[in-house]
Amino acid sequence: MGQVNVNPSGGGSGDGAAAAGMGMGMMVMLLIGLVVVLLVFWFLLRPLFFGGPANVNVNVRSAADLLNLFA
Repeated sequence: MGQVNVNPSGGGSGDGAAAAGMGMGMMVMLLIGLVVVLLVFWFLLRPLFFGGPANVNVNVRSAADLLNLFA
């Protein structure tokens, strides 16, 4: 009996292009996911980690004190 070669994928030159297209789609999805993660970090986590003090003391002078400065 002779040898029979079977190619279950349907074979042809289009297989490489299909694999490359799938790889490109995965790359685009990975980049979109990376952008989403960076946006979440920028808007939600950055103020928590790198935010300044929650309370800031501001000294407010009265109008009489300001007039005394120029008198």
